[in-house]
Amino acid sequence: MINLLTKLDPYFIKIGDFTIYWYAIFIIIGALLALVLSKYFAKKAGYSSDIIDNLFFISFPAGLIGARIWFVLSNLSAYTGSNWYHAFFSWEGGLAVQGGVVFGALAGIIYIKKAHKEIEVKHVLDLVVPNILIAQAIGRWGNFFNQEVYGQCVDASKLSFLPSFILNQMQGGGEIACAITEVAQPLFLYEGLLNILGFILISIVLRKFWKSRKNGSLAMLYFVWYGVVRALLEPLRNEIYIMQIMGVRTSIITSIAFVVFGVLGIIYLNFIKKNKETK
Repeated sequence: MINLLTKLDPYFIKIGDFTIYWYAIFIIIGALLALVLSKYFAKKAGYSSDIIDNLFFISFPAGLIGARIWFVLSNLSAYTGSNWYHAFFSWEGGLAVQGGVVFGALAGIIYIKKAHKEIEVKHVLDLVVPNILIAQAIGRWGNFFNQEVYGQCVDASKLSFLPSFILNQMQGGGEIACAITEVAQPLFLYEGLLNILGFILISIVLRKFWKSRKNGSLAMLYFVWYGVVRALLEPLRNEIYIMQIMGVRTSIITSIAFVVFGVLGIIYLNFIKKNKETK
């Protein structure tokens, strides 16, 4: 039984050297739920669930690899010298979601183009990509159990509306520690709730009511939504958790790039390309 009033262990099971971390469990649960949702939308659109299964087993590992590479590149100083091999220990924490999205999406696009040339890639992306928001919302609880990716410390009274079991984990740990009257901003919770809201708006509301949209528009909206969410939350992070390459805050730049890419994609698909097709 988990005692929610004490500091939580980062692992679910630990028997000798055998360890299963909560971090991994939440990532897997989130990914499987995104898979279930993708298969549901694909079935409604008339596609075989096998296509989504194959897409998942290609994109998911590619996304994990991309997320780890992105994180390591942004934290190279932590993996130099005798610690270099820890770059491969992803279970210790350290996955950059943005890198996972880029690598996973590219792997999925390549798979569809090569194995299912009869299928329009943009349509499949609309069925799958917005569901990533649910996977990310659940996966962020891995940060909660790992006690990482804290926000800046604020007076505990400002967050008194939150459950005590969350506040108790937000007093700092590892490389940071808030004052006795302070707690860290629970960024995992903020991002998770915003991602759930984004999923509802994009995958449910707009899918149903935006009838005039062109294929690919919902996938582009994912990039806009997630880019905005990260751009808003990044300044709230504790300084040590902001990813940088040569002093450049890569997470913020990537967030802006996501937004620009998504907005330009929506404009192109629904206005520029549409006008070309009607001429």
